[in-house]
Amino acid sequence: MPSPQMLAMGAVITVLLLPLLLVYSTPFLLAAAVLELRGEGWLGQPVRRILACGIFALGIAPAYDAYLAPQPIYVRLLAGESVPIGAELLSLVLTWTLVALLASSLVRLRAPRGRDKGVSERPSIGIATKPEADAAQAAARPVGIFASLKARQYAVGK
Repeated sequence: MPSPQMLAMGAVITVLLLPLLLVYSTPFLLAAAVLELRGEGWLGQPVRRILACGIFALGIAPAYDAYLAPQPIYVRLLAGESVPIGAELLSLVLTWTLVALLASSLVRLRAPRGRDKGVSERPSIGIATKPEADAAQAAARPVGIFASLKARQYAVGK
């Protein structure tokens, strides 16, 4: 069992070499992006995101040598080096979890407020009578300091 100091040093080395790991994982990132963009018709959004994160994790999950130099597992296997199956699975699961957490937080940050739960910002008027329609439009009309900004957002359809 490695000491806590060795684990901390391995984590720092991994973070510092993350750009190199990202270069190595470019084909997997492209495959995950294609799945995310093209899989809309035959996969649901949560399944698509989990699979895309898994594909990307396959490309970036690090395996360490005696000097704690991280390289993706697939690079070590293609080079003919042996990687212990337990370390390989642990690295893949941890990487998949981190990538999925990062992806879900980015999706949450990117989603417009109120629309991520299926709630529309503007009320639907439908076939309402004239007084109900006027009341709904008045409620949807922005008020306050940011009224002009909100009006511009509604004008462009956001």
